[in-house]
Amino acid sequence: MTLTTLFWAVCIPARALLASVAIYAETKRKRLLQLVLAGGVLVMAMGLVYYHVRGKAVGFFRGVAWWAPVRLLHASLLLAYAALTALNLRGASGVLVLDVLVAALSWFTLR
Repeated sequence: MTLTTLFWAVCIPARALLASVAIYAETKRKRLLQLVLAGGVLVMAMGLVYYHVRGKAVGFFRGVAWWAPVRLLHASLLLAYAALTALNLRGASGVLVLDVLVAALSWFTLR
């Protein structure tokens, strides 16, 4: 598979799935699911910060990380979701929806 295919067939759907699960958990008040998801997202954010600090030019799929300039933005959005969820604030899932949009728009602006 090409990196383009992996991005649109794996990365974007995975981010959209995270956002969808977050919306479901928030809407249905599934607190445990919210906290588990927030914990996983927090780990993802730490990974993005690590890659940024280390200056890694390689992405998750072992290709050139053309999106490296927005790594900290993605990490910030994920951290915001985790924090808002931990504080039990409604609307936290919207941050993950924004993350999907940032990822998709980055494709068109950074490639």
